[in-house]
Amino acid sequence: MLLTDQQWRLLQPHFPPPPRGARGRPPVDNRPILEAILYKLSTHTPWYDLAPPHPSYQTCYRYYRRWHRSGFLYHTFRLLYADLRDRGGLDLQQALHDGRLAATFYRRRLHLTTYDPTLRGTWQLTTALLILPLIEQPRPEP
Repeated sequence: MLLTDQQWRLLQPHFPPPPRGARGRPPVDNRPILEAILYKLSTHTPWYDLAPPHPSYQTCYRYYRRWHRSGFLYHTFRLLYADLRDRGGLDLQQALHDGRLAATFYRRRLHLTTYDPTLRGTWQLTTALLILPLIEQPRPEP
């Protein structure tokens, strides 16, 4: 999933600072890493199958673990959902109620999603499909 410039401007100030005094590899730009993580989460591909435009899967997984443990990813999803609702005019609960989106969950995993054809190819649908499976997941403890 590629972030729009507006979404990136919304998320950029919330990134945690790089660890101080860390030795080894220099920090990598956060945007391609976040886009790779969002791509992986939305397609359910293994980490090692990330496409070449993304940073290495080891780097992406390392950042994913760090951001997940700190609660940053949960905060990111909340910000993306708020942006989707406010700017995109798509409320997931209302869209599920109206039938614009339909999802089937089995054992906390998304199995089937159908959507209104007018949403096809829009950033609203891409963001909604990324966030929809995470609705049923428990939030990490701070």
